Amino acid sequence: MPLTDEDIYEMTGLTREDFDLMARPFEDGSLIDDTGSPIHFDGPIEYGPPPRLYLEDCAMRTFGIPGAHAAAIDRALERLGITKSEFMQSAIRHELERLGEKIDGGESSFGAKA
Repeated sequence: MPLTDEDIYEMTGLTREDFDLMARPFEDGSLIDDTGSPIHFDGPIEYGPPPRLYLEDCAMRTFGIPGAHAAAIDRALERLGITKSEFMQSAIRHELERLGEKIDGGESSFGAKA
């Protein structure tokens, strides 16, 4: 069942006016990047298919690591500007490749920047 606008307002605590205010820079062309430079869109925004991850059979894995390792990961995440999921997916993919493991289905959509 799709969410209604009212559902989204209730979930986010935002109003229609809040969303309109956030959308204004996109709509009027005043959107700027982190350096203050204007961002220009050439034509309408096109929506494509969802990322392949949503089409893959995914499994959750939970495990503990030493605190020093967790701290080192957090520092790396900050330096690389990626999420913990991207980091862990990349590390697992690299280790599987190193071991010569073939991943069924070919190239995975877990493409971290690490």
